[in-house]
Amino acid sequence: MEEVPVDDSIGPRNLALVTVAFAIGLLLFALRIYTRIVPTYKLNTSDYMITIAVVAQVITYALFTASVTNGFGRHDYFITPSSRITILKLLFGVVFAGLWVSTFARLSIACLLYSFTVSTAWRAVLWFVIGFQVLTLLGSEIFQLLECRPVRAMWEPVPDAQCMDREDAWVIGYVFCGERLPLRVLQTLTRPRNEHVERFDTHHHTNVPYLGPE
Repeated sequence: MEEVPVDDSIGPRNLALVTVAFAIGLLLFALRIYTRIVPTYKLNTSDYMITIAVVAQVITYALFTASVTNGFGRHDYFITPSSRITILKLLFGVVFAGLWVSTFARLSIACLLYSFTVSTAWRAVLWFVIGFQVLTLLGSEIFQLLECRPVRAMWEPVPDAQCMDREDAWVIGYVFCGERLPLRVLQTLTRPRNEHVERFDTHHHTNVPYLGPE
């Protein structure tokens, strides 16, 4: 006789962790914007980039919350086929929107560095970084859309569907180089207090998309 697993879920616990990180991110963002408009209005490209990241983060959080509500984190034994399809669709959206969060947070960092960099060489490097991040985002999204043919094969069984093998090394390398390296650069900088807020805000938003159930 088949042993029935315990009907528990790690989803709510992980959602709670993500919610804390999400709330901190929104608080830092609000504080950053406040320091940029009070006492004088001085929003710049860096602020607009992080605003796009925050909008994408809100979408990501909403999709992740919906996936947990539909049973993400429970044992497969208790998830119906229709719920499984719904969960996988939502997680597809989480990954798709999450890439926008991390990319535009990094673009915000690059724009912030550009605003107080006077060296022509460093500005050229930053333009390269910006272009690389944009191309990486486009490549990642296109890769995700082409990973399975048809795309719906990623969340439901499709006869004769063709899917690529995901390269884990490529993903790990992208996350490490794109996420950790900017923090090392920022740690060497000394700027006024409001720019410290901007730095922690942008780095926080690069990390939130990667939080979730393991």
